Amino acid sequence: MGTSGAPGAFWGAVAQIAPVLALTLVLEARVAVKKWHDATPKSLKVSQGIVYGLAGLGAVVVMQDALQRLVNSDQFGLAPTAVLWIVGGVAGIVILGPVVTAFADPYEPPQEVTLVAVRSEQPRELSATSAAEEAHESEAPAQTVEAGEGGPAHLEH
Repeated sequence: MGTSGAPGAFWGAVAQIAPVLALTLVLEARVAVKKWHDATPKSLKVSQGIVYGLAGLGAVVVMQDALQRLVNSDQFGLAPTAVLWIVGGVAGIVILGPVVTAFADPYEPPQEVTLVAVRSEQPRELSATSAAEEAHESEAPAQTVEAGEGGPAHLEH
């Protein structure tokens, strides 16, 4: 692709597109990182970090080159074809990033369940639902009760 007809128009458009793509990339990377949890494989975290990092670096290099070309059109820099490939790659990552994040690690960590019971004069058996209902009905201080293996939870004094 030649820019001999209007080099200023090409580099002006690139100088406007690159920072918008860079900002979008930063926002998308932040969303992806927030979806990570303790069980997310380290390899997925590293690979996503490398992809977002290289794309961000590419956007910054293209933006800098485009701005320099606007100031001095005779300056040697990236070829227009390379700029198109970098901008297209960054745009592709921004577009495909949510899809990869959604399907790459669908594992949800288990939710922690705590049984809460109200202190009473008599020990008694509690189920998870009755303990939660009693805790909401009473003003008495609550304590955590752990269920034994294969049986219902027991309140200990």
